[in-house]
Amino acid sequence: MILNRLFCVLAMAFVLSSASADNRQHVVKPGDTLYSLSKRYGVTVEDIQAANPSIEGTNIPSGMTLVIPDEKEVEQKEDKKKGKSIFFNFRKKDKKKDADKEEKVEQVKPEAPAVVEEKKEETPMVRRKIKGAADNVVVIMPFNLDAQTSTEDKQQMRSVEFYEGLMLAVKEAQENGQRILVQTYDLGTKTINEILATKSLLDADFIIAPVDLNDVKLVAEFGKANDIAVVSPFAFSQELSKSHPDLIQLNTSKSFLYENLTADVVKRFETYDFVFLNDKGCTDKADPYAGYLKNALKAKNMQYHEFEYDNPETLVTVDSVLNIIGHNILYIPVANNRESLRRMFPCLKCTTFEIGAEQEKQGQTAILGYPEWVLYSGDFMDYYYDMNVYLFSKFYVNPFDESVQAFYKNFRYWYAKEPMPLTPRYALLGYDVGRYFFAAVKAHGMNFADHIEGFSHGTLQSMMSFRREGEGLINRGLYLVHFKPSAQIDKYEIK
Repeated sequence: MILNRLFCVLAMAFVLSSASADNRQHVVKPGDTLYSLSKRYGVTVEDIQAANPSIEGTNIPSGMTLVIPDEKEVEQKEDKKKGKSIFFNFRKKDKKKDADKEEKVEQVKPEAPAVVEEKKEETPMVRRKIKGAADNVVVIMPFNLDAQTSTEDKQQMRSVEFYEGLMLAVKEAQENGQRILVQTYDLGTKTINEILATKSLLDADFIIAPVDLNDVKLVAEFGKANDIAVVSPFAFSQELSKSHPDLIQLNTSKSFLYENLTADVVKRFETYDFVFLNDKGCTDKADPYAGYLKNALKAKNMQYHEFEYDNPETLVTVDSVLNIIGHNILYIPVANNRESLRRMFPCLKCTTFEIGAEQEKQGQTAILGYPEWVLYSGDFMDYYYDMNVYLFSKFYVNPFDESVQAFYKNFRYWYAKEPMPLTPRYALLGYDVGRYFFAAVKAHGMNFADHIEGFSHGTLQSMMSFRREGEGLINRGLYLVHFKPSAQIDKYEIK
C-alpha cells in the first residue's frame, strides 16, 4: 500500500534510551541514537563522538559499549571557551526575564535534566536544542487502515494525503540541509491517551494534532504541560486559545478574518462606490461578511448603496436607479450560494459591464466574492475573468503557479496518483504545514511559538499569519484572489 511504502521510506521513529545518567558507560540497545543518549546524559552528540573515536558518523550498532564523557569535564571545556556555563533545561522553559536569578543558574551543576526540572521555579531556563540535533515533529492522525464505514474511509484518505504532502515537505527540508525526525501515530490502532503516554513525544519540537476537537484538546493539554507547540490544521476552538499558549490553530473561523479583510478592501477600493446586491428570490441567508462590511462602512462614515431585486433582469437599471453611472463601482452580492450567482452573473454582465462599455462608461467595475466561490469555479470561471471578480479565502491554489505545478509533478512521481480534488487540497495542506513550521523551527528553535507572530514563509495553498488571541495563536491570514479580464490570476496576501 502507498501508506506502508510511505512509512517505510520516509517516516522515522525515535525511542528514548532507558540508560541511567549515573552510568558513564553505556551498552547500545535497539532504538538508541546519539541524539537520545546525549539528551539522557546531558552532553552533546559531539561530546560522545569525541569520547568514542571508533564511531563512524552517527552509526552506533546494538551491543556496542560507549564511553559517556563526564558532564563536569564538558562544562569545564565550555567554561574555557565562554567564561561561564549555563545548563539549559530541554523539557521546560520559563518565560520570566530575571537577571538576578540568572547568576544562580550558572552555579547549578545538575547531574541530569530531571534535577533542573525540580528547581525550575528558581531558574529562568529557555528550552534549547542540542547543537546538531534533528528537528523533531510528531504526527497524530486517524489513518484507520481498517476503515469499515464510508465516513472512516474518507477520513483515512484525507489523513493519508495530508501525510503524503507533509513527507514531501520533509524531503525538501532535508535536501536543503535540515535534519527532520518524524514520529507518526495512528489513531486507528491506538487511543489518543495511549499515544500521549509515549515518552518519545517529550522530544518533539511540535505536534501536528488530529482532526477531532476532543483529541485536539487532549493534545493541547499535553503540549501545555510539557511546553511543546501544538499545530492544529483542522479543528478550531476559540475557547482552547484562551488558555493554551502553545496551541497554534490554522483553520480559524471566517469571522476572525473580517477585520484585516475590511481594512484591505476599504483601502483597495477607496475610489469606488460600494453597492450591495440583495437577491430577494434567493432563499438562502445572507453571508455574514456583507453585514460586517456595512457596519464597518457606517463606522467610517462611508456611504454605500443597496439594490434589491426579485427579477435579475432589473439589474439593467442598477446604475441609473442609484445615480452612479460613470462611477467606479464595487458590487457585493449579499448571498454567496451557487443559485444566486446563476441568477446574477448573466444579467449583470449584459448590463453594467458590456452595455456600460458600449456607452463608453468611464468608471471601473468589480465584484467582491466569498470563499465558497472557489467551489463554483468550474461553473463560473469565465464570469470571474470577464467581470473582474475578487474573492477572499483562507485557501486558494493558483493552478498556473509554477511552484504548484512542480508540487503536483513531484506528488505524481512519488505516489503515482493525482491529489484528491477537494478544497482544501489535503496534500498541499500537509506540504504547507510542514514547509512553514520546519522553517519556523529552523529560524527560532524549540521556542518558535514565541516568535511566530509576524513570521512569514512561502506556502502554496494556505495563507498563514498568526496572532495571539487570549494565550494561543490564531491564523489571521487570508488571500484576496483577483481574476483579471486578461485571464490572469493575482493572489494578494492579507495579514
